[in-house]
Amino acid sequence: MLTLQCEIRIHNIDSEKTVRFNYANSIVVKTSCKNLTDTATVKVPKK
Repeated sequence: MLTLQCEIRIHNIDSEKTVRFNYANSIVVKTSCKNLTDTATVKVPKK
């Protein structure tokens, strides 16, 4: 069985605050050549 291991950091440039998650339920990354961008969806548990 595979286990997801991650470290996600969200940094706010204006307030210099960082939120850090070391857990997630699922991560989906979509790459689009049409839009020249990547989109990520991260689901974190409530508790």
